This record gives sequence, structure tokens and C-alpha cells, in this order.
Amino acid sequence: MTEAAARQGISRRQVLKGAGNVGLVLAFDLTGYALARGGQEPGTVNAWFRIAPSGEVTIYVNSTDLGQGSQSGMAQVMADELGVAWEKVSVAQAPIDKTFFGHDDSYYTGGSGAIEDQWNNIRRVAAQARMMLVEAAAKRWSVSAVGCVARDGTVHHTATGRSATYGELTPRASKLSPPRDPVLKTPDQWVLIGRSVPRTDVPLKVNGRAKYAIDVQQPGMLNAAVAQCPIHGGRLIEWNESAAMATAGVVKVVRLPTWTTSYFPNMCMQETVGVVAQHYWQAAKGLAALAPKWAPPKEGVLSTQRIFDTLRQDAAGDGNTGDGVTALTVVREGDLEVVQRKLVDAAFASHSRVIEAMYEVPLVAHATMEPMTAVARWLGARLEIWTGTQAQLTLKQVAAQQFRIRESDVTVNTTLAGGGFGRRYYPDSAMQAAQIAQVMQAPVKVIWSRSEDIQHDLWRPPAVARFRAAISDKGEVAAVKMQQARICLFSADNRYSKGMHYAWPSFLAQFTIRPLRPVPHSYGAWRAVEDTPQFFFLESFVDELAHATGVDPLQYRKRLMSKDLRTVRLLEAVERLSDWSRPLAPGHGRGVAVSSRRNVAQVAEVSVAGNTVTVERVVCAFDCGTAINPDSIVAQGEGSILFGLSAALFGQVTFKDGRVEQANFDTFPVVQLKHCPKIEIHTVNTPAAPSGVGEPMTGMIAPAVTNAIFAATGRRIRALPVAASGMTVAA
Repeated sequence: MTEAAARQGISRRQVLKGAGNVGLVLAFDLTGYALARGGQEPGTVNAWFRIAPSGEVTIYVNSTDLGQGSQSGMAQVMADELGVAWEKVSVAQAPIDKTFFGHDDSYYTGGSGAIEDQWNNIRRVAAQARMMLVEAAAKRWSVSAVGCVARDGTVHHTATGRSATYGELTPRASKLSPPRDPVLKTPDQWVLIGRSVPRTDVPLKVNGRAKYAIDVQQPGMLNAAVAQCPIHGGRLIEWNESAAMATAGVVKVVRLPTWTTSYFPNMCMQETVGVVAQHYWQAAKGLAALAPKWAPPKEGVLSTQRIFDTLRQDAAGDGNTGDGVTALTVVREGDLEVVQRKLVDAAFASHSRVIEAMYEVPLVAHATMEPMTAVARWLGARLEIWTGTQAQLTLKQVAAQQFRIRESDVTVNTTLAGGGFGRRYYPDSAMQAAQIAQVMQAPVKVIWSRSEDIQHDLWRPPAVARFRAAISDKGEVAAVKMQQARICLFSADNRYSKGMHYAWPSFLAQFTIRPLRPVPHSYGAWRAVEDTPQFFFLESFVDELAHATGVDPLQYRKRLMSKDLRTVRLLEAVERLSDWSRPLAPGHGRGVAVSSRRNVAQVAEVSVAGNTVTVERVVCAFDCGTAINPDSIVAQGEGSILFGLSAALFGQVTFKDGRVEQANFDTFPVVQLKHCPKIEIHTVNTPAAPSGVGEPMTGMIAPAVTNAIFAATGRRIRALPVAASGMTVAA
């Protein structure tokens, strides 16, 4: 079965039925035990692979290729444990079948969990296959398996010098029972794990053979350009259909009503008009000629000022607690709320010196390089979709619900994705393509324009946090209290209870989650989700406390985390690698930020001339446990830091008269080569299972940079982005 066939949605059963012709096929369940071989029907499994007679090995993975390299990393682990040469390995997208559901009984990509969640299973099933191949060779030669060694796709009998390739052995091996307790290789036996081997996806992306949703073609396919109402809750009042239809290539104007789904309460597609044409640029020109005009909702319109006025009131404790507002109190893991509340109250009552600061983060767009794109076609009552989704199973479920068809009648073909960052969890463009294709009774590709992509994103939500610290007569922190206001929760409790290791005598965090009206529902997962606001808030205030108590910011963190040796090790690494103690010239400064939960520490070095800031250098120490592919870790780290730096320096989505003011990269800028600092990624490996790489390094850069600006100028940046604080970013 080829990679192309897998992407076309061929089922597990079809693959297994043909297993006798293609070699050894193994499936494994959540405990890692092989459940099927050859044509037998397996139980619930989450991944499997194929060894062809030629010796080629294919691993089927249930993670989407978003450019992060996780598919290649999974194959690297498999190849090492199996004992095959890297050149013999290929990767294919697994069908969306319960066989391939993950640990939470779903099929999606996110949370930097692709390798982390499947590390043990991949190794176990590969070890099972290796042992079955060894057993097959031993039976073939009538020798003991103890004297046989598997390496480089071949089983060798040491005593006699005989050998047989995996391809030769697969017919016999496929008839054996998998061992229930396979012997895994020890780290000293690893050949590929820990090496910077070439990623399997790069050649296809270099030579242009890689296929993204925007590249998909189908016979008789039409193209659609769409425009949603730019005012949430508004309505279409005027359009020039005759002008659109007069545009060359245009075949129809389609109107789609406001649409919601219970699967994504935070996603609301506004009333939409689409212009369908033979080619996309014809559709785009037709949409421009259509010139739709929209009226605001009767209940009023949204403004950035209104959002932050309300959030600031809540963060100050002055907001109205009614009207659907949710309150949440969080303490550090292992602490009791009632105890912490008493300690905090007592500390503030007995200490007169209080340090206070309020921080803000705006809405931010994903701005993926490939805008939201999908292709859909109907074959009677069956729907087929092509898109680079991060949530395949949910897309099937949403489509089945919307069109009142069986889930089994929805086929989702996962293409490569030109960036995800959480945006491609949401099925809005795919649903538009399906709706328009149903109207047209032909395959339809929907491509969002850049302005549509930014103005109808599911943005990172805004938040405001107020910190207060009671300081003792000895200049030490006695208690810290945080009041945070926001319009959605995600998992803030986990970010503080499990990740707040600063050893202050007492700590209390309170959250106010307000369903602001008419705040758009369009907020969603954004790379590192909660990390970017939480780490900016926390690491900024920790820095302020260090300076207020007269302690070096890096040494202050080391002192407060002295019992967390893994984090101290990271801080010591960036201290050494960044030359932290080396004096800098006037106008230059260094800032530090660290996360014990994410196992990452960063030091940023900036220079400030007048009111213009330049980020000169970023040094990052990262501990992801076992490093699978060091080069891939560096690439992900560089991308993460630049992604986070874009948000820190420039990123914000603002509303005026209910409309998003940003429409393209001129008004929603991202870092360019001229803004890029020197980035140094250093892995500080711990002998532990690998953790995710795609998100952890994103959240540290904003506080590291703003803390560095303070070190250089004495000025605190408490509201992002930096470019909106009155400072300019050097071109």
C-alpha cells in the first residue's frame, strides 16, 4: 500500500486483507501488545506498520504533518527498535479508524503529544516484530533464536554466518504469535535514536511533490472564494450578484447561513457569501465585484477598548460577578486552598509593603502560511473531504451531524498542512467546502484569502492578570496573589497547580472567566495554548520581585527552585551559555524566563537605542528527556521562538466598530529576517521518555525579551505587543 493510497482513506481491513501479499503487518493496542498479523482482524489499536518483501518498512501514523517532524520522528523510533536502515523507512498517514485512535480514544494532533503519547507503543511493536523475524530465521535454520542477531534489516546467525533479509523472512514471521513481553533495546544499543537523521518529508517538500490541501485537484473541480460577515452577529444587506456573475469564469453565487456546532462551541461561522468559478482567481475577482455590504447586530458592536475595560475591572476585583461569570481558585500542587487562603490573607494583613503589577495580552491570530483550505465532493449521500486537519475524527463527526448522514459516510483525507498551531483543529473551511459542493453537485475547493484568514481566525483569547506580593521587613516575599480575567479557561488550573514551583511561603491564583457580549466566540487553541499568556504574566512578575528584593533575576529563580534540580540544571545551562555574568554595554540588557513544567529556560539579549529595540540573541536550554532527532529539536526550537517573538513584538488583533482592523501582514506583521536574533538551542537531556518539542519553547520568549528591555532601560513592558507600548522594533 502506497502513501498515496493511505491518504485516500483505505481502511485497516483492506490493508490487512492484502497482508499476505505485502509481508508482515502488526497492530498493537494501548498496552503495546501485538494483536493481529496477516489477515487476522485486530482489536483496538493505535498504529501499525508493514514490512514488504523488498525489505521496505512503512509506518502508519495518526499524527498530521504540520511541518513539525513528528511523523519522521515516530518512524525513526520504529526503525531503531526494529533494526532497519533509515533509508528503508517511509511514512504514511493512517486511516481514520478506531484501530488508530490515541490514548484518549480520538484521532487528532496537538499538545506536542505525537511522539510522547506513542513512544512506548511504537518501541514495543517494533521489538515484537524484530523478535518474530528472529524466531522465523531460527526456525528456518533449525537453530536457537538466542544465537541470532537482527540488524540493518537482516537476521544473522553468528555461529554459521548465515543471514536472511526481513523481506525473505516475512512470510514465515507473519504466521508466528507476537511475544507478549518483547525485550526492548537499551539506550546503549540505539543506532538511530539521538541522531540527526534526515527527515522523510523534506525531499518531497523540496522537490515540490508534497501535496497540501491547496494543491488538491479533482476531476470537474470548481473553486470558491468566500467572505463571512466581518461583524459578529451582523447580516448581509447588499450585494451585486449581476456584477459577480459577469466576471469571467464565475458560475454561481452561494449564500451560507450562520452556523454553529456543539463540537466546537467557541467556533461560530457568520453568514457567508461564496463566489464559485472555474479557477480561484476568477472566484476572487467575482467576490470583489460582488461587493457584499453588512449591517451590525442590533445589540451593539465589539471594540477592543470595551474588552479590556471589562477585563481590567475583573482583574482588579471590581467586576460584576453575575451574568454567567465563572470563578476559579487555584493553588500549587500539593497545597490546600483553605490553608493557602489563610496564609495569604495573614501575610497581607501583617506586611505593609506590597508590590503590585498588572499585565495584558491581546487577541492574536495564527496566520498560518497556508490559509484555511479544503476540498469536498459528494458521491450521492457520501461526503469526501481533503484538508490538512488536526482533528480528523471530529471533522467526520461534525460533518455527519451537520448533513445528517452516517459518520461512516464521511471520508477525510489528511493532506500535509502549511502550518497548524492549533488553527486546524477547527473545521470551518471544510464545512464551507462541503456546503458549497452540495449546492454545486461538483467537487469544490475553498481557499480563504489572507484577510479572511486573519479576520475570521479563532484567535488566542485576551487576558489580564493582576499580581500582588506581600514583602516582609527582611525584603523577602511572604505571599503572592494573582487575579486573572479572561473570556475562556482552557486549562489554567493545570498551568499553575502543576507548573508553579516557586517556593514562596504562600500562593493563591484566582480566575474570572466572563462570557463578554458581544465578544465573538472565535477564540481557540494557539501554539502552546495557555503558555504564552501564563508565562508572560508569571515570569514578568517574578522578575519584578527579584529586582524589588535586590536579587539577580536568574539567581532568584535558582534560589526559589532549589529543590527542583532539573529546572536548576536548565538555569545553570543558560547562565553559562549566555555569559549571564558578563557586563554589557549601556543600552543592552539580558532577561531570563523559565518553566519547570515545560523544562525550558531562555535568556534574551536586547539593545535599545532611543526608543528602538533590537533582539540580538536568544539562548535556550531545553530538556525534552530522550532526544529523538537533535536537528529536528533545534529546528522546532528556532521556529517556536520566532513564532512567539512575532506575537511578543507585533501580534495583536483589535476591533473597531465590531470589525477586525487587521487584514494582512502589513497590519498583522510577523518577524522577518531583519528582525531575527541569533538563536542558540541547547538540549540538556535527561534519561527519561521524550516529551513534546513543538510548543514548550514558544512561551518563554516574550517575558525573556521584556525582562531584557527592563534590564537595558529600566522600563517595564506590562502589555503586549512591544510595538504597541510606544517602542519601535528595529528594521
